[in-house]
Amino acid sequence: MQSQPTRDVLLHLRSAAALLQDTHVSSLTQDEKQEALTVGFRLVAAFEEPRDKIMRQGYAAASQQACLRLGIDLGIFKALTRAKGEKLSAAELAEERNAEELLVVRVMRVLVSIGYATQAEEGNLYSATTLAETMTQPSIEATVRSCSNDTVQIAAKLPIYFRARNYTLPTSATDCPLQWTFGIDSTYFDWVKASDEMSKDLHASMQAMRFSGKHWTDWYPVRSHILDGADSESTLLVDVGGGFGHDLEAFFRAFPETQGRLVLQDLPEVLARVPPSPSQEGMGIRVVPHDFFRPQPERGARVYYFHHVFHNWSDERAMSILRNLVPALVPGYSKILLNESVLPDRDCPAMSAAQDINMMCILGGQKRARQQWMELVRAAGLEVVRIWESPHVSDEAVIEAMLPS
Repeated sequence: MQSQPTRDVLLHLRSAAALLQDTHVSSLTQDEKQEALTVGFRLVAAFEEPRDKIMRQGYAAASQQACLRLGIDLGIFKALTRAKGEKLSAAELAEERNAEELLVVRVMRVLVSIGYATQAEEGNLYSATTLAETMTQPSIEATVRSCSNDTVQIAAKLPIYFRARNYTLPTSATDCPLQWTFGIDSTYFDWVKASDEMSKDLHASMQAMRFSGKHWTDWYPVRSHILDGADSESTLLVDVGGGFGHDLEAFFRAFPETQGRLVLQDLPEVLARVPPSPSQEGMGIRVVPHDFFRPQPERGARVYYFHHVFHNWSDERAMSILRNLVPALVPGYSKILLNESVLPDRDCPAMSAAQDINMMCILGGQKRARQQWMELVRAAGLEVVRIWESPHVSDEAVIEAMLPS
């Protein structure tokens, strides 16, 4: 028999669920949504049996990941989204790729169970949910494909890898779980570069992860810490390893007075894929091929900015990147801004913890906690001025470093 407190909790939960049906969640702020998610996770933890959680994470997760990829490959998400709420049969979904109908039925059981479709009361008829519609976004689809191509396969063999290596961490980009799993000698980026499809997916995925929240200029004091006191005749900001330049575009839109003083750097093969951009030309963004493992050619800039670069590399390689900047810095003037994750010492967010393992698997890299950043920057002959934490994303930060005073 249920106790009175238990019945009261259930009544409140039923009321909250009914209220949500009539509430536009999109009207909540990001902080309110995060608070609601935290409460929701606590509720699930309170009610879910330990055995059920273990089976969900240790048994069902692999099949769910596989069915997400199959949903993409079979065209299921796009077909359901195109139907605009109309129900499609398993036979109709199977026609997308001339697949066996029973395969579609079995895949759809999984996708319905994790919220990517709804099923009619009778028969194998399905309609899209918001998750299915979101999955059709090119960057999201590319991210799932990219992970399926590498980290999912590596993770399945990771226990065997560490058993064979006596449980020691990889520290080299050419000798980590990626090479062991696929029997290759090249680095992750060279391996991906050999396939046009994988290369496009990786780039789209990286762009999606870079710009999934508030831009750093929304919460870092750009005007007081960069623009004020900057030499108006010299380079203001160099985006090192900046890909297609989207960060610089966002920076210029926020501060249009910086026209002609922004520099985009990346490897020649990356810059060769940058589509023609009249907007970048109008912003006066100067494009300069550069390998950040070589000395920085743009001397005396106010800021050298990196976005999600350092988690790709071991401490040794990360120090090499920083040391190659030192001769270009003007003491007391030039700043290095590292827009990276700073992991908390405890209660690390699940996504950040998983990304740390992914970086280890494919690059021998790592996410870093506060003390690790302090030690890394200091070992490169620099000092951390301040770590600016994002008020919008739990572990995003800008690590500001300069030459020691």
